[in-house]
Amino acid sequence: MKRWALFVSLLCSTMLLWAQWTPTTVPNPLTTEQSFIADPDHLLSDEDKAAFNEMAYRLDDSAGVQFAVAVLNSIDDHYEPFDFGVELYNHWGIGRNDRGLLLLVVMETHDWRFHTGYRMEEILTDAQLRRIGENNLVPYFREGEYGQGILEATRTLSKILLSEDPKAAVALMQEQQKQERWSNFRKMVYIGWALVAFIGVLVLLHKPKKRNHYRGAYDILLVNDHFAKITPNSLPNSYTRPGLNIEKFFTFSIVSAFIPIAVNTELISENPFSNFIFALFVCLVIDAIIAQWRICTTAAESSTPQEHMQKLQNGNQLLPLRIVIMPLIFVPYYFLYKKKVAQLKTAGYPCPFCHLPTSLASKAIVQQHLTGSALIEQQLNVYEYQYFECSSGHCTEVSYKGPNYAKYNTCSHCGARTVLSEGSYTVKQPSLLASGLERTDYTCQNCHNHYFTTKVLPKLMVASTAAGMGRHSGGFGGGFGSGGFGGGHSFGGGFTGGGGAGGKW
Repeated sequence: MKRWALFVSLLCSTMLLWAQWTPTTVPNPLTTEQSFIADPDHLLSDEDKAAFNEMAYRLDDSAGVQFAVAVLNSIDDHYEPFDFGVELYNHWGIGRNDRGLLLLVVMETHDWRFHTGYRMEEILTDAQLRRIGENNLVPYFREGEYGQGILEATRTLSKILLSEDPKAAVALMQEQQKQERWSNFRKMVYIGWALVAFIGVLVLLHKPKKRNHYRGAYDILLVNDHFAKITPNSLPNSYTRPGLNIEKFFTFSIVSAFIPIAVNTELISENPFSNFIFALFVCLVIDAIIAQWRICTTAAESSTPQEHMQKLQNGNQLLPLRIVIMPLIFVPYYFLYKKKVAQLKTAGYPCPFCHLPTSLASKAIVQQHLTGSALIEQQLNVYEYQYFECSSGHCTEVSYKGPNYAKYNTCSHCGARTVLSEGSYTVKQPSLLASGLERTDYTCQNCHNHYFTTKVLPKLMVASTAAGMGRHSGGFGGGFGSGGFGGGHSFGGGFTGGGGAGGKW
């Protein structure tokens, strides 16, 4: 008989330990234990519960706020933590004159949630409760110190609720938290700047690779004894964009040092982030101006006008981006740059035949040679042709790529780069069983030849969808009754409308 009784006792204890609680089965701690914390699964230490009750009773006596905590291993699957907390709050009736607060902690799902009475929502906003949970509960909960997390959150709440002006206390805490965040932000800026400087030193200590030398500025094609065609070559990037050197590194370091200095002072605002954005923009402007100056000075050191022009074109590939970011500075430079390139294009090459200097050809010579496909290409802005002649009567044609060069393709029939796409259309729609086919038509603007290309479209894939219904919340069943009010001491009969905040750890 004793063994049977012991077995039944152990079975009941196990069932209670792993029980899935509902709002009506969680024991009211103030009625059963004269406590403000319900821990039916015995997850907290007696010392932590005693320390919490001491602060909770002080809140009840001094501030008229009843703060209850329910720490449960798991809740019934029919309930979401939010609905469970609302129903538990109303079932217990926490708070006299609706000045109550409940903290629900569910271990199995790692949920925590605050619920406030109607009159507490003005003092403890949802945002404030979320910050208290994230700053006080979550760090301790992640380490398994649940009692310490609850105590830390209770201390923070006590500072607010026991203050003569709770709203002013909340504002003061928010300001302190903001200053702490800005302090951490400043530290990140300092560390970032130091890291950039350290990487710069490593780059300086690293032995740079040898740069490619510029060999052969253009290709020459001798058409006949009096006419030649020249095609300028592109400069290698390493020739016009060398790696970091000491001058560039120290220039960047000195300019970027303005960022941590600005963040640590009220340069344009009390907000350090605003100062950071402003300082970053100023640094970008200064660095862009220095980079543009270096491009121009490096290009000016070229031995020929053609090399000068190509260095300018290579170095100004990012000019559109700089114009978007800093239009007041780089829009005027853009027009000066275009004017300079146009001047350099008119500078003649040495004559391929006699090596004498050349100058721009007369209009009659231009009309003689700029005919047929070359004329069409120039009209389509695919190429820009310049013609030069020397004192011996030799003529040289120089072709530069135009803005529409990449838009057109070379015709296999006439050899001109005047083939333009007329669009694509689907010849055969793809299905689950077979691939499809797409056709693109092209027309040569010079010889009017027609081309087309085809592309195989992949088979369609079966879209797998899965639909499911989420768990239904337990609603408010049994919520507003007077259950759990038995005995001489209980909560004050308050209600909650769902105000509060929660999260996971």
